[in-house]
Amino acid sequence: MVGFLNAVSSGFDGSLMGGINAMPQYLNFFNYQTSGKATGIVFMIYVTGNCVGAFFAGPATEKWGRRGGMFLGGLFILVGSVVSVTAQTREAFIGGRFVLGFGIAISTTAAPTWVTELAPPQWRGRLGALYNSCFFIGSIPATGAMVGTQKMSTTWAWRLPLLLQICPPLIVMTCVWFLPESPRWLISRGRTEEARQILIDYHSNDGKTNPVIELEMAEFQEQIAVKREDAFWDYRVLFRTRNHRMCLSFVCSTGVYGEIV
Repeated sequence: MVGFLNAVSSGFDGSLMGGINAMPQYLNFFNYQTSGKATGIVFMIYVTGNCVGAFFAGPATEKWGRRGGMFLGGLFILVGSVVSVTAQTREAFIGGRFVLGFGIAISTTAAPTWVTELAPPQWRGRLGALYNSCFFIGSIPATGAMVGTQKMSTTWAWRLPLLLQICPPLIVMTCVWFLPESPRWLISRGRTEEARQILIDYHSNDGKTNPVIELEMAEFQEQIAVKREDAFWDYRVLFRTRNHRMCLSFVCSTGVYGEIV
């Protein structure tokens, strides 16, 4: 559930600004007379934070682990939320949105990686799909919060929904260190026996290793060995061949068309 809360956090924020942008309390406070072009930067800066954060998300989760990535992402989300809630100027609000988007990029990279690497092989696909579905679990209460606050005459009409979004990252930051680390990350750091014990604890019914667990260990070790043969985080490989460029375009198109829909 802690891993899924990162998707909930993303979904909560993903539904907020559309509703807040229609609130006269918000528009009047920041002197946006209409919810038109002038407010576009508020939406754009969040996506910009996502894009910038994406380049830090992978290295961060590899250096500090999947739990560390979730904690770091939650910390940025917390800071961005507090800055947005307490903002008295457009610049402060926009800055908070950037930090928030930056943190979301890190947390939503670390969390699904942790979920799938810790899950038993037969559950990985289902848990990955369930993780993505949790986006909407965050969207629904966010919309409900704005329905409840829209009639407030003060700025708390839009500040309170923004304040509520600190709940998921707070829970994640509090609980994540009580959970096991990704076995794959532990193996990459030479902590093989610790990784094996985690797999035994969570994937074995009798507290002993078995062929499936040993196969998982071998797969993790093989994947790590293959990755170490190449320069780490060398993005040039994505553009070296026509096939690589084609695959990259497919991945990017999925995100673009998803936003259009």
